[in-house]
Amino acid sequence: MRSDASRPIGDSLQGSQCCVLDDGLSVVLTRYRAKQALVEESRTPHTGAGVIVTFGLQGHSDYRERWGPRIDFGHGHTTVTTFDHSQGERHIPEGETVLQLRLVASTGWLARYLGERYQAALPASGGIRPLAFQPTSPVSRAHLQALQVCLQTGSARLQQHIHALSLLGEQLETLLPEPSPTRNIASADAASASSRPVRYFSANWIAP
Repeated sequence: MRSDASRPIGDSLQGSQCCVLDDGLSVVLTRYRAKQALVEESRTPHTGAGVIVTFGLQGHSDYRERWGPRIDFGHGHTTVTTFDHSQGERHIPEGETVLQLRLVASTGWLARYLGERYQAALPASGGIRPLAFQPTSPVSRAHLQALQVCLQTGSARLQQHIHALSLLGEQLETLLPEPSPTRNIASADAASASSRPVRYFSANWIAP
């Protein structure tokens, strides 16, 4: 079956829940159930470039960019990609039930939190680039469970934001370039002090 991702066909696409946490940061919870093998034409709905972190909560699927790589998504795994107006196909195997949670961060949001570090990871031109496909860590699983509960119960936005930032932080800190080393102020002062001449005073010195 081939369908347009913008609308459900039969009961293949169960639904998608999107929550905007911040200017440039969203969380998307998507459910699929494919009675037969499903292929969807898909375009990145996000404006501009950014990073998507996808957590596979159930089932398996993949995305095949028209002129680029294949991106895999699987239960118990975390997939990290960078994007810039990607266009391709989403493939879901026959009989597969898929549940995925995505965190989508724009370049503007990344710049506010990471400075210029994010630029090295973004594609130089339009397309999508895989950065990681790895088992979801126990720490991330805990934050995922908490974030799902927050979304389902409509908990305070602060709690949603905390768990989303924790999930993003764990992934991006290991994938992005290390920040440029900065000299510790205390160390600089200590080094400066050690280079100064040492003055000694006799025990019977009396201040005027």
